[in-house]
Amino acid sequence: MLAFIDMFLWPRASKLGVLEDIVAGFMVTVAFTTLWKHPLGIHAPFWGLMLNLPVFVTASLGTAPTQYDVVECFFRIAAPKGLTRLGGGHVSQTGDFLKV
Repeated sequence: MLAFIDMFLWPRASKLGVLEDIVAGFMVTVAFTTLWKHPLGIHAPFWGLMLNLPVFVTASLGTAPTQYDVVECFFRIAAPKGLTRLGGGHVSQTGDFLKV
């Protein structure tokens, strides 16, 4: 859940960062639910969330950022009219995102 919020708030986020974030958080939560019950008296989902942000930031900084046009295309489709992710600028017409 944290990854989905982060990818909307941080322009440098990458899909690999989100993917690694989700996988790492899930693995830690499962491990602390099945193998080690409540380490330090803290429930498993908290440990998963504690790992999410550092993994997300490290993986996103270690990979190439998402292209500006891809991000703007996503927000043009998903966001209310006139709202752009990276702050203004011209957004190309619908259909341009299909060009490679």
